[in-house]
Amino acid sequence: MQPTPRGHQEREVATKLKEAEVYYSMGLVDEAKEAYRAILSSDHQLTSDQRAIAEQRLRELEGKDGGEEQAGEELELANELILTTECLASEGNIQAILDGAFALRELGLYEEAVNEYVKLFSLDYAPEQVVPEICKCLLKSFPPAKAKEAVSRIIDEYVSERESKAKAKFRLGLEMERMNKLEYAMELYQEAALLAPEDSRIKERIEHITKKHVPKKEKVRQDMIKKIREAKERRKWERINARIPEFVFVEFEIGKDTTTPQQFKLQVANYSKYGLGLLVPENQKKLLEIVRPGDKIKDVTFFAKWAVIRVDVLVRHITKLDSGPHKGQYVIGVESEEIIESSAGL
Repeated sequence: MQPTPRGHQEREVATKLKEAEVYYSMGLVDEAKEAYRAILSSDHQLTSDQRAIAEQRLRELEGKDGGEEQAGEELELANELILTTECLASEGNIQAILDGAFALRELGLYEEAVNEYVKLFSLDYAPEQVVPEICKCLLKSFPPAKAKEAVSRIIDEYVSERESKAKAKFRLGLEMERMNKLEYAMELYQEAALLAPEDSRIKERIEHITKKHVPKKEKVRQDMIKKIREAKERRKWERINARIPEFVFVEFEIGKDTTTPQQFKLQVANYSKYGLGLLVPENQKKLLEIVRPGDKIKDVTFFAKWAVIRVDVLVRHITKLDSGPHKGQYVIGVESEEIIESSAGL
């Protein structure tokens, strides 16, 4: 139903008067005077109360009515503004409330603007249309997490019908998703899904975030597990540099697939109770392309000053040295129960 010209004029006058009252309460004298003059000089028909308020305010602002004795005036004006808005709400004047809330938001009065938007929940106005406006106001003062909680509480308090509440939660979820706050969005979509399990839009957004967010989350989790394992492995293989190593060097042959086996001779850099670290010199870095952690190297000959041992070993790790005289070179950590047993007996 289209509004009548008279109804449109009444809403416009109420909005203009409300804006003027906001200027007045904030002490913006010039802006308030201009607003009241515009109201009084307009062609719109004013009620006797509206005209009286505008004329009274203008007299006070122009110093014609003892404006210096206005103690507590701002509190009185705030109360009048609230009463005016409540009157508009009772009359179902949605557009006037929207205009007033917008004016308050533009003036930086975000809490007052939220209070205005909340009034729309009791009128014939879709809750999901109110949510973005409230969200915009709260995000001016709070981080996304607090804004999300505050808007969600408002929805729970003022929206009773399940479907409407679901739509409002869904709309808030879209706002969080727009800010890339996917975890908050998912929480809201799940709440909405409980209220409206058949809503296809809610299901679609949950599926979308699941595909987009969960794999990343799982990757982070797997990376963390890998780092923990590596840290444990490093601690396990934390080597003790020997002043006089038991073994001096090793020799072995190894090939890859059908290639002719190559011979390698590596210095024993250090050892621990778990095994030995074999230093790979620059001229034998080809070995790093052949072996990987978990590989077995057969028939490795270990040379000590007073013994020679030939055993199979398991490659436990390949580590690049980041300090010491061999910085930048690689150490291959190998393990063999036979090495440990043989070393203990030497």
